[in-house]
Amino acid sequence: MNFDPTALETWDNSACKIEGADLVFALQQRDKEINLGWLSVAFGPDLLPGMYNMLIGVMPKPHSMSSRLITDHSTGKFSLNNFITREDSMIHLDNLQDFGTTLCAVVACNSHAPA
Repeated sequence: MNFDPTALETWDNSACKIEGADLVFALQQRDKEINLGWLSVAFGPDLLPGMYNMLIGVMPKPHSMSSRLITDHSTGKFSLNNFITREDSMIHLDNLQDFGTTLCAVVACNSHAPA
C-alpha cells in the first residue's frame, strides 16, 4: 500500500509519550545532534504543509547501561516506509541476514570491510 506524499498537508505522529529518565536522555541527545548539525532547531509546534513528524523512542543499548534514540519510519498509516514501493526496495528493513549477505559481498569485492 503506497501513498502519495503530495496528497497530504501534514502528518504528525508524535503521540508517543517519553517520560522520566528517557525524556532527559532524549532531550540531551536532541541538543547534541542540533549542535552537530544533524537536526534543525525547533521552529514551532505546528507542522508546515508537506512536513512529517515521525515517531521517536528511547531504547536500551544491548550489553550496556546506555540508551539510544530511535526513529520509527514504519509506524502509522502515513509512515515514510509506506512511500517506498516494493519495486524500489532491495532489502527488508531490520533483516540482519540480508545485511550480512551484503556485507560479505562488499568484503569479497573489496578485500576488506567497509570503513
